[in-house]
Amino acid sequence: NRCPRITEITVRDLAKRVSGNYRNTHRWRIVEADLWDRSYLNLGGPAMITIGGDNNGEIAFGVLQAGLDLSYSPSIVHFTWAGCDEMDEVTDDGHAELLDDGSIEITFTYHNGDEAILKAIRQTSSTCQINQIGVDYQYYYFLMSC
Repeated sequence: NRCPRITEITVRDLAKRVSGNYRNTHRWRIVEADLWDRSYLNLGGPAMITIGGDNNGEIAFGVLQAGLDLSYSPSIVHFTWAGCDEMDEVTDDGHAELLDDGSIEITFTYHNGDEAILKAIRQTSSTCQINQIGVDYQYYYFLMSC
């Protein structure tokens, strides 16, 4: 399996200018946050945000996993999100902005009023490996690394 082509862009206008294609998927590794330390961010696996050219994306950090519904402006990707955090359904919104150093700053808000600022760097690996790491009854467990 191969990961989608990765480029150093976050918004549609830049995507078209750089790659000529809105359909690319961009993966970013979340490396820091103002509310949580790195061990919490990576609690459930590598903290990531995926920004797709098809108006969809994903975010995962700590125990949160959510889908993103994206919209684009000239310099920012806006999103609403819905997912699970510690088995509770959660929703809200946020945005991601490309910084001068090539990273993105993500403002991530929760329905209860909390707001976190996350920093993410572009995922640089171009291949994914899927390894079976165990079998338990009828379930197979896999580890995917990109």
